[in-house]
Order: sequence, then C-alpha cells, then structure tokens
Amino acid sequence: MRDAVRPGRGAAAERGPRRLHLDAEEDVMRLRDRYGAWGLDTPPAESWRDRAACRSADDPEIFFPKVSAMRGARGAETRAYAAAQQVCARCPVQQECRAYALDRDEQYGMWGGMTPGQRRRLLNQMKAAG
Repeated sequence: MRDAVRPGRGAAAERGPRRLHLDAEEDVMRLRDRYGAWGLDTPPAESWRDRAACRSADDPEIFFPKVSAMRGARGAETRAYAAAQQVCARCPVQQECRAYALDRDEQYGMWGGMTPGQRRRLLNQMKAAG
C-alpha cells in the first residue's frame, strides 16, 4: 500500500513543483483573459474630479469650514471660505464642479468656487426664473 500514489498527487507530482508566482506580464495577461470579456481590465475613464485643483490642496478642511460658530457675523461665510476660494479660482474644472453641486443640491462645502449660501441664492433665482 505504501507504493500507491497518495490522493491528489498523481500526474501533477510527476510534472514537478508548481510555480506559485508568475512574472508581472503573465499576471496581467492572465487577469486580462479572465476579466476582459466584461471590460473589467480597462481603467476607469478620467473624470473631472481627477483634474480638480482641490485634490492637491494641502488642507482639505478649508473646503468644509465650521461656519456655524461664526453665524451672525457679517461676512463670516466669505471669510471662512477665503482659502478655498483661492484654490477654486485656479481650478480647470470649476464649471463641472459647480454643475455637480447644483444638480445634487449640495448643502455643505465649497463647490465650483461657490459657498453654500451662494449656491442657495443661485438655485432660488433659477427656480424663480422658471
């Protein structure tokens, strides 16, 4: 009984040890063959968000400052968003960002160079116009 081949070892044992790691190119090709039929091997298309200036901002908190503590003070919202406004001013996708925020009625943060109050006023004007 000792001479019998153990279960699961048969012909594979005769071929030699199985390679555990493929080189990078073989890995890519194997995944492409496996998932390519569904388009899963293609990278996602670049969106406007990928090109936004805010992605490289040092402090993302400037786009969502705590304005509630300043409520009542004249110009508080404008002062709170001043740093974010500077980033938005040089952004190549400001229009797309603004449209995104207006379409979704974003309530918080600087979007497309506009504060929440500015967006609210613009939406109200748009609703009143028709």
